[in-house]
Amino acid sequence: IKGGTYSAPVYNNDTGTIENGTFESAVINNDTGTIKNGIFENQVINQTGTIENGTFKAGAVNNGTFKDGVFQGDVSNYNKIEGGTFSSTVTNTGSIEGCTLAAGCVLTNSNGTIKSVTLEDGAKITGNIQFSTPGTWSLLDGEFVPDTGGEDTPPVNPDDGDNEDNEDDGDDGDNSDNESNEDSGSDREPEAEEPKVEEPKENEEQIFVRELVESLADVKAGDTKKIDATLWHSFNRSVLEEMLSKEGVSYTLYYNYRGERFYITIPAGAKLEKDCEWYGPLKLNAMFGRTMIDVRELNEAINE
Repeated sequence: IKGGTYSAPVYNNDTGTIENGTFESAVINNDTGTIKNGIFENQVINQTGTIENGTFKAGAVNNGTFKDGVFQGDVSNYNKIEGGTFSSTVTNTGSIEGCTLAAGCVLTNSNGTIKSVTLEDGAKITGNIQFSTPGTWSLLDGEFVPDTGGEDTPPVNPDDGDNEDNEDDGDDGDNSDNESNEDSGSDREPEAEEPKVEEPKENEEQIFVRELVESLADVKAGDTKKIDATLWHSFNRSVLEEMLSKEGVSYTLYYNYRGERFYITIPAGAKLEKDCEWYGPLKLNAMFGRTMIDVRELNEAINE
């Protein structure tokens, strides 16, 4: 498919290709699907497909490959990103290479790979290591080193190597200007304290998943658990498997979509599709159906 404006949700499956489209609703790119030069105005979930040169105005979850593009919303990367400019928050547990973090962007890295990433002034990296120096850097053995176009270069240390201007290396016993070593080191600057490493900040998805999984400890057979999904309504397969492992427990999911309010009931013992790793409202609706409700009903349901 080439061109077009899509007001309804789009599923791009198998080897499908879409070029130069404008997507007003959610997009799920499955399997080996490819989307090029798209404008995404709503949430994007890229499963194992590839999205190239996209403009992402809302959030994006990547389990496949993003190549280049402009990312204005929050991004969660679980696989590979090559190129692109990011201006909001990025959570990385996969691989990021050749990207630019614009001013104000915060990348939280959780044991992911970072290579040839350019930090603009005002961007920063948090997580396993804190870093905010402008320039192009790669993460190597737990340290950020200057990018050299593919060659690994150790960090620059001004005290390494031979220093011809410093013939006196300290108290070697041959310092005629200092007969007593009692005050040795008194003029040295105190060693700088190592910066405190902040705990990685959870994004919206991680908070939702953590709180949901924690709440499952209280459910028992025969319960119908209500889930407020008005802020986040996409589920990784592992989360649904955890929910459905609770014998005899069903779930009612309340959420907003395109200005309307719905609920979906997931019955106890429901079976998931074999090859599907992400379940958003469109997928769950296709599997279990949904019911429209008004604002009052939604508020009453999630506040009971």
